[in-house]
Amino acid sequence: MAEPPVINASPLIFLSRSSFLDLLQLLGEEVLVPSTVAVEIQQRGTEDPTVTALSQTNWLNQFAIRNYVL
Repeated sequence: MAEPPVINASPLIFLSRSSFLDLLQLLGEEVLVPSTVAVEIQQRGTEDPTVTALSQTNWLNQFAIRNYVL
């Protein structure tokens, strides 16, 4: 089974503002958003469509980044 895709702020902002956020589901049933990206987006304010999408889209899942050895 493939790992779920991880998205950063720029494509998330672009796709949510253009009403194409659902295109991310072509990559997988679940899309991961690093907690640092979520904080960056939430700083945009509650009226921002990306903030709304992040809180209301059940397949966008936030996760904490841990130290990984590559």
